[in-house]
Amino acid sequence: MWKNENDFWISVWDIDEDEEGNNEIDEEFDPSPGTGMLYENPSFVNPDEGDFHLQEDSPCIDTGDPKSLEDPDGTRADMGAFYFDQRIRVELTIDMPSGWEIISLSVSPEDNDPSVILQELVNNDNLLLFKDAS
Repeated sequence: MWKNENDFWISVWDIDEDEEGNNEIDEEFDPSPGTGMLYENPSFVNPDEGDFHLQEDSPCIDTGDPKSLEDPDGTRADMGAFYFDQRIRVELTIDMPSGWEIISLSVSPEDNDPSVILQELVNNDNLLLFKDAS
């Protein structure tokens, strides 16, 4: 018996050897839906290119083993190799008139390195000075 199993399906075949020693599949077993199995498109980002991250409409989000550790975003484990980050993401555009401005934002960027956060302003020659409260 040979079994192929992943997060989305289980296929089981009875495999016998023929007279010449070659493997031969007798019949395919199609399992009925059951606990912990999905029979839906997992909604990967781009599986043809090897990107198996989940899209926001994936049925695999928050459907992993409830006994598993939580995902890094604090939600129930997702099925699959990559978790879907459910933290709120916001793109913010601020119109700034010329002259001095003081801006304060309460954010938690993925990378809190100021050189990364301000890179676009630096690249466009729009940042003259950046300093903290000290």
